[in-house]
Amino acid sequence: SFSTDTLATMSSVANYLALGMERKRVESLVTKQTRSLLDADRRKNEFLAMLAHELRNPLAPIRSGIELLAADQNGDRQTLSLMQQQVDHLVRMVNDLLDVSRGMRGRITLEKRLAPLSEMLTSALESARPAIESRRHELTVTCPDRELWLLADPTRVAQVITNLVMNAAKYTPPHGHISLAVTQEEDNAVIEVRDDGMGIDSDFMPRLFDLFAQAERALDRAGGGLGVGLTVVRDLVQMHGGTIDAYSDGVDQGSRFVVKLPLAKQPPAESLREIDDAARCQPSEHDIPLRVLIADDTHASAKMLERIIVKNWNFDVRLAHDGVSACDVAEEFPPDVILLDIGMHMRNGYVVARFPRSQKKFFK
Repeated sequence: SFSTDTLATMSSVANYLALGMERKRVESLVTKQTRSLLDADRRKNEFLAMLAHELRNPLAPIRSGIELLAADQNGDRQTLSLMQQQVDHLVRMVNDLLDVSRGMRGRITLEKRLAPLSEMLTSALESARPAIESRRHELTVTCPDRELWLLADPTRVAQVITNLVMNAAKYTPPHGHISLAVTQEEDNAVIEVRDDGMGIDSDFMPRLFDLFAQAERALDRAGGGLGVGLTVVRDLVQMHGGTIDAYSDGVDQGSRFVVKLPLAKQPPAESLREIDDAARCQPSEHDIPLRVLIADDTHASAKMLERIIVKNWNFDVRLAHDGVSACDVAEEFPPDVILLDIGMHMRNGYVVARFPRSQKKFFK
């Protein structure tokens, strides 16, 4: 028989081995669950990207069709205007969803250049004005006396401002007040969007910029949306080296969003003239029938785009619905302009875009 001390030692060893085995089992289970969660997150991101792309495909011909109908002077202008507003709303949601999926996969790229902030403000207000006018808001815009320059992607900065102004319009009751103010604070441009709308509850504030986060709203869901717009805004601001903060005194007390972006040094007068000359559009020669190639694997989108071009300009248009066909058509029909889809079958748009460089006869 074993002594009491020996039995105690054996029991301790057995317990130690059992704990080690249990720890290994738990570690293996945690590893499997972690891999499963990461795989689910990856598949979710891929699904969001696919969903946004597939939703955008049918929206393009619908939007083009509405523009064609709107050009008819005998059409029902009010109905077409309402249809256009709703399609624009869908397009914005799909684009936000697409940007979120790109951001989660690290695929958003910035095309930075030296540009005046006023250029981005003008573009943003042009995009947001229909939403403001439809809800009959009063918009006040305040800008500094001197131009502020940014080394930024003008399209993306304009998107930030547009989203913030439209967010204010969406969550402010009709006949509300919205202000957009631009100031300089040391080496930063400060963009402030303020409204007197529904405000932000203090409990929700920490989650305001989280993906798919939405505060409780009334059943009418007048604002709509997916809860991704502010996530896109935050990501774009941070990619530009800036910051964004939100403030509110509570529900029904309005809200205030403050974006700070680093300023670039103002270029000398000679460079300003060069920038102005490069940006100035020359009048097009509509009496010269340009040769246009539209390459898009969504047949309806390509056809609607063709109809718009033919209706408005005296251009000769050819269609292709995959990358190989686009290159074949281009060899037989050297185009002046190519309107090119990126995600096409057989050869993607990037491959097709490189093809002209190797073809001496490709362009006239």
